[in-house]
Amino acid sequence: LAPETRLRQPLRVMVDSTGRTPTNVKMFTLPGRNLVATSNVSAQKRQALEAAGAEVMQVEGSSTRVDLKTLLRELGHFEVNEILLECGPTLAGAMLAQQCIDELVLYVAPRVLGDNARGLFSLPGLEKLADAATLDISDVRSVGKDVRIIANVVSSA
Repeated sequence: LAPETRLRQPLRVMVDSTGRTPTNVKMFTLPGRNLVATSNVSAQKRQALEAAGAEVMQVEGSSTRVDLKTLLRELGHFEVNEILLECGPTLAGAMLAQQCIDELVLYVAPRVLGDNARGLFSLPGLEKLADAATLDISDVRSVGKDVRIIANVVSSA
């Protein structure tokens, strides 16, 4: 393709504080840049990730967690000004609790799970309505059988 018709690939960022990511993940074979943000990874694992096609970014944090606000500041140096999170409840909960989320785009499927299913956010200690995050819903629409909700975060948990 001519340069002006090529698709611009997003910077893919995997938050992996201790370098648990296998080197054979499909992400590393896709076109575009792949960044693994870590706070505690061995030199051997770093070399293996780099050999697999990842850039490894050391970000301050604890031995088990990347400091998310520092990560966002560092991504700003790459001219990243919008992030789409595709993650589990632990990272989603940490991003919300640390006030790193401006807007949520939620898809609700017509299914019900029990209380032992994985939730959308892991937010330990939030058990009272008074402690809940407050959202301002700006759009609700059907997408096939699902419902898409777009909401701005007014206050974080």
